Amino acid sequence: MNPPLSKPSVYVIIPVHNRKEITLNCLSKLSEYGDLERCRIVVIDDGSTDGTKEAIYQSYPEVIVLIGDGNLWWTGAIVLGMQYAYKHQAEFIIWLNDDCIPSSDTLSQLVEFLQKHPDSIVGSSCYLSESNTLIETGAKGAKALMAKPGQVVNVDEMSGHCVGFPASMMQRVGSPNINRFPHYHGDSMYILRAVRAGFPAYLLGSAR
Repeated sequence: MNPPLSKPSVYVIIPVHNRKEITLNCLSKLSEYGDLERCRIVVIDDGSTDGTKEAIYQSYPEVIVLIGDGNLWWTGAIVLGMQYAYKHQAEFIIWLNDDCIPSSDTLSQLVEFLQKHPDSIVGSSCYLSESNTLIETGAKGAKALMAKPGQVVNVDEMSGHCVGFPASMMQRVGSPNINRFPHYHGDSMYILRAVRAGFPAYLLGSAR
């Protein structure tokens, strides 16, 4: 059984744009795993025209939907979600891309790690769905890194596909840089900035 999480304190931020079925599949999995009950799910719909927000309203009324005008891109959507979570007294924030489906206990594992390691950042390991191949999603210096099952790997930066951190980190690090990194590298450069500010970052091999 997954450890219980405090619903008001864990906010999962999901940026989306015009891929309704992928988004709904992600929410369906989170619902199946019980994460919709354990966490606050915040979808940032950046100007979708395919009925994404309407489908979420209908199928998942408990999900919070923030609306963009199509100009947020990944980083702007993430920042909007982070600001919302921080304003609503989040304890932990998790970034999640809608095409990255966590295993049933992944979000719980990330939160448990953060509870045991204050002022840390933790990301899941990532496997390609077609081949079940573990890929490198972190780096230390110029060396790309991955975390195999059972490993906890220290990194300087990582992909933002599924990453958790304390909301209080925003007080010292601020938000990702929308202007310099509007889409690509908004995740890795923010984590690198946080690491340099004193927040160690890890890939968690057991969180898939």
